[in-house]
Amino acid sequence: MTKDLFSGTKIWLINADLDLYSSLNGKKKSVFLSIFYYLMSVVLVFFIIMSMVRTDYRHALIDSSILTCISAAYFLFRKKKMLAFSSHFFVFCLAAVIVFYSITGGIEHTGLLFSLLMPLPILLLLGRKRGIVILFAFLVVIITCISIGRGQWAADYSYNYLLRVAICFILISFLAYLNEMVFEQIYLRLQKTAESLEKSREDYKNLSINREKFLSIISHDLKNQLAGFYSASEMLDKNYTELDESGRKDLIHTMADSSEKNMHLLHDLLRWTMIKEDTFPCKPSLVKIEKVYREVLELFESEIEKKKISVFLKVKSNSEVFADYDMLCAIVRNLVSNAVKYTHENGQITIKAKEKGDFMEISVTDNGPGIPAPTLERIQQALSIKPNDILYENSTGIGLLLIKEFVQCNNGKIKIDSSESKGTSVAFSVPLAD
Repeated sequence: MTKDLFSGTKIWLINADLDLYSSLNGKKKSVFLSIFYYLMSVVLVFFIIMSMVRTDYRHALIDSSILTCISAAYFLFRKKKMLAFSSHFFVFCLAAVIVFYSITGGIEHTGLLFSLLMPLPILLLLGRKRGIVILFAFLVVIITCISIGRGQWAADYSYNYLLRVAICFILISFLAYLNEMVFEQIYLRLQKTAESLEKSREDYKNLSINREKFLSIISHDLKNQLAGFYSASEMLDKNYTELDESGRKDLIHTMADSSEKNMHLLHDLLRWTMIKEDTFPCKPSLVKIEKVYREVLELFESEIEKKKISVFLKVKSNSEVFADYDMLCAIVRNLVSNAVKYTHENGQITIKAKEKGDFMEISVTDNGPGIPAPTLERIQQALSIKPNDILYENSTGIGLLLIKEFVQCNNGKIKIDSSESKGTSVAFSVPLAD
């Protein structure tokens, strides 16, 4: 019975407010404020009853007024979640009651002893610095009022009695101050631990979601990459004797190109995962842009010739940037791959590099069909997502994942412009060589 009563009281006083405040300090103040409100209400009700029994209607009226005020404040605290206001108002009401009883003396001059109840709630609710200032001001006010009105409108306390109460007040205040200081350090450590656990939980959640998205995208892109290789190998297997030497060489060349692209794709994927796991740092060095583009264009030479695409390279031969060579090649390779893929026969692709401040802006532009507005909006949203957010939910392929991560690793930015039937331009920036 007693255990059930205690558990019910704990739930009533504490658990109702625990989830309303994010910080541990806020939770602590909420719990203590609830307890102090209930205790003070009980004490005030007892004082009112005692005053009515003694026909001391002045004390009964004052206690009733304060009880009404703190009841209203507690209602605001519970309904409006006004923790700061309620804490200060409670301290004000508590100080008012104790000042009144300390000056008037209460029953048999015991009113001054109520001042010893001040330090703990004030320091717990208002903090150490503000609480000490208020306690010092309270002590000064009490001593001044009693000294001036002693024996007249204030109770006639002996100096020996005043000294003993003052010493006890200071001692209790000091112990309460130390207690709050110790618990503040504990709260800070617990808060850091809670924040660390929350961050770990969010990271784990994001990692799980990203893994599913990532596997889905990888499956789709690898399927497209392997489809060409499978088609060429199947045709070579079934029609080997029927094909002439030139046809066989074309299929073998197609398979070799597809294998090389798959190898680069898997290499980029491996590098991307290592970067995400912080096991492969970005190693920037001086890189000639023209060399990168020449190397990449060789990979797509057969497709460019097959579709009769005109490629315009507007890059200074001596242009250099400070970036990771492999990452830069991966970025350009993905952009050129998309441009070749979506450009019509007899179309054109323009590769341009121009300096902008301390960065080199490199762009790949095609005159293909362009990107529909809804798809472009999803891509823009994916490009604007912060690295620690849930990534790739709106991504359109593994290429965007690679480009985004590699550009960010090299302290650059990426943007995309496109309109239907007019083509697409993707530009990214990397730091210039000093």
